Amino acid sequence: MVYIIGTNHKYSDKNLRERLSFSDKEILNFFDFLKGSEICGCVIISTCNRIEIYFSSNSQNGIKKIMETFERIKKLEINKYYKYFYFLKGKEVLKHLSEVICGIDSLIVGETQIKKQVEDAYLISKFYGMIDKKLEFLFSNSFKISKFVRNNTKLNEGKVSVGSVTIDFLKREIGDFKDKKFVIIGCGKVSQILLNYLKDEGATFIFIGNRTYQKAKYLAEKFDGFAFKLDKLYDFLKICDVCISSTKSPHYIIKKEKFPEREKPIIIIDLALPRDVEPSIGNLENVKLYHLEDLNNIIEKNIEKRKKEAEKAKKIIDIYVDEIWKEFIELEQDQVILQ
Repeated sequence: MVYIIGTNHKYSDKNLRERLSFSDKEILNFFDFLKGSEICGCVIISTCNRIEIYFSSNSQNGIKKIMETFERIKKLEINKYYKYFYFLKGKEVLKHLSEVICGIDSLIVGETQIKKQVEDAYLISKFYGMIDKKLEFLFSNSFKISKFVRNNTKLNEGKVSVGSVTIDFLKREIGDFKDKKFVIIGCGKVSQILLNYLKDEGATFIFIGNRTYQKAKYLAEKFDGFAFKLDKLYDFLKICDVCISSTKSPHYIIKKEKFPEREKPIIIIDLALPRDVEPSIGNLENVKLYHLEDLNNIIEKNIEKRKKEAEKAKKIIDIYVDEIWKEFIELEQDQVILQ
């Protein structure tokens, strides 16, 4: 059978999700602990807004093994957090995963970034030998359902990504981008999306910082920006109008004790989880600090526009899940016979 144990933005706040989120190293360690156990396959999706463990097991002890491993990797008493988790089994797993990939279950309804994040999580598991026939069936069919839904609804019309919502928010706050100085910290997918939008909006002063300078230099050349090493970050924070940070650092990138005094206002948007910016910086004079959850006004407008399309998408998913699940039952029965 297939199962999910998870939490998301509907069930837990960002502080708890920070604590429960997995690094790439922790995911591989998780898989190491599972090998040779009653767990046949496992996929871990860990993003800003969700931590989900998909797994297959032929044993009643499968859930217990997953929770014990979770507790061991994260070094916490997992039973204290049960009320923040959801537990799904069987057909509900296929339905939930399809809704996740479609963006129906996202904080920003219809966002497209989650599809790539699920694909990446699946490929990591496959590379590490953690995809059995049941999970392969589950994920391949969920991707097919997602493709059909996106092609036959308007879920992905308009601006729905984290990057586009951030840009909309900034346009409301600062107006024209042409004479503003932007600092982007991190060179991941979100940063690249933001850089595309900034160029489209006419931004000309873009400074890109990263722990690996060569990555910052590459993006600076691609987007006509200026690269800098992170040890120079606070010099750039003295002069910029906007700072957007999105790294995978386990520690604060911007600390209050080092933050420069500002004569002019600065807007800082922290899109990272764990957070990149020490929260108390938001109390400093001339500093406005925002997180993704602070952008609720824009997000709510997007949700309203897509509410009808999401309901339409759910009906499509229900129809497909009912049909596909019959094939899954046959697959499971065949495996029992082979055993």
